[in-house]
Amino acid sequence: MLRCEPAVFGPVASDPTVSRLIDTLAASGEKALRPIRSARSEVRNCHTDTMPESRTVSEEPCAARHPSE
Repeated sequence: MLRCEPAVFGPVASDPTVSRLIDTLAASGEKALRPIRSARSEVRNCHTDTMPESRTVSEEPCAARHPSE
């Protein structure tokens, strides 16, 4: 899916590169998960700050928030 939208996502890593990354992250266990969770939380907080108070990030799927045109 990412490769179908190069103008939106830019260059995308090859399947073997992504596979190696996943293997490395899986082998790292909690050492890799802590920074990933922290980054996800930071992004969620950033997006929550820009949404109307009556909504939360989880109330609406990403595709509904950012429909393709």
